[in-house]
Amino acid sequence: MRADEETIKAIKRVRTEKGLSQSELGHRVGVPQSHISKIEKGDVDIKLSSLVQIARALDLEVKLVPKKALPAVDSIVRAFPQDETAAALNEIRKTLTLLDRLGQAPKLPDKLHDHLKTINQHLQGLRTLHFGTDAFLRLQQTLEQIRKITAPLDPSNITWDAALAKDPTAPQVEKLARSAGDLKSLHSDLAQRAAQRDPLDLPAYSLDHDDE
Repeated sequence: MRADEETIKAIKRVRTEKGLSQSELGHRVGVPQSHISKIEKGDVDIKLSSLVQIARALDLEVKLVPKKALPAVDSIVRAFPQDETAAALNEIRKTLTLLDRLGQAPKLPDKLHDHLKTINQHLQGLRTLHFGTDAFLRLQQTLEQIRKITAPLDPSNITWDAALAKDPTAPQVEKLARSAGDLKSLHSDLAQRAAQRDPLDLPAYSLDHDDE
């Protein structure tokens, strides 16, 4: 069968939200990136069994429901928490880039360097976790605060203040320490949530390449 436009859009949207490339999704279901690309473009016919395999690799399920029940199902889906992992990864990447620039700056005081090192460690750990809406908002707020605090310390920024970088104010150090603590708390919460969740069942699927 040829998947309808709505189904194709859903596959691409969920794949993107989960931060998966076409190659990564293809690896999960045992097909090359080019095949996933053709599916997302609507260029191939796809068996129902293959559609189910792709859906499960994206933590989705394909179900037949009575037509009269569709409004209720749509309402439940709209109310379901959104996956903000891709957006979270983008925010994390921006902040890690900033930390790299700060690492190339003239030697920062130890009291700042230690907090930045802690922030880096938690960001690296957060890159492997799942973000719902609430977690993403916590992350976004904390990273915005970190970027605001460190802007005067970034040599590539027009607001760079050499004197401040050499001897930051006590409030700056305190705010950065608080932000590091907020990231630690978020990292701990999400790691604990991930440990309690059943692992995603991703067997080595083998899709039929003759679906094309």
